[in-house]
Amino acid sequence: MSCANCCKTSPPLLTTEDINRISKALGMSAKQFSKTYVLQDYNGEKTFNVVPCRFLQSDNSCQIYDIRPEACRRYPHTDELEYPKRTHLNVANTVVCPAAYNILEKLKSKITLS
Repeated sequence: MSCANCCKTSPPLLTTEDINRISKALGMSAKQFSKTYVLQDYNGEKTFNVVPCRFLQSDNSCQIYDIRPEACRRYPHTDELEYPKRTHLNVANTVVCPAAYNILEKLKSKITLS
C-alpha cells in the first residue's frame, strides 16, 4: 500500500538494532541519531520524535525504506501468529490502515454466529 497513513499518524517503536542500522546508514553515531530523531517515553520505549515521520517524502515513499525500523516492516502485523490474540490493536489499526481494515472485514465475513 502506498497511503503512508501509518507514517503520518503512528511513530514506530524503535529497537537498538533499528537505531544502530539507521544511524550507520545516515553516517551518524547512534547517540547523535538518538539525540536528533528519537524520543524515549515514560515506559522506556523509543520512537521517532515527530509525526508525521521525518523520513516520509512528499510522494508518500520512505527515504529510509531499505533500512526502515522493524516495526515499519511488519506493520500492520496481520501475518503474525499473535494477530488473533491482539483484537484491540487490530481494531485500532483499521482506523489508520486500509489493508488492516480490509483484512478484518474479510475475517468478519467468514465468521458465523450460531
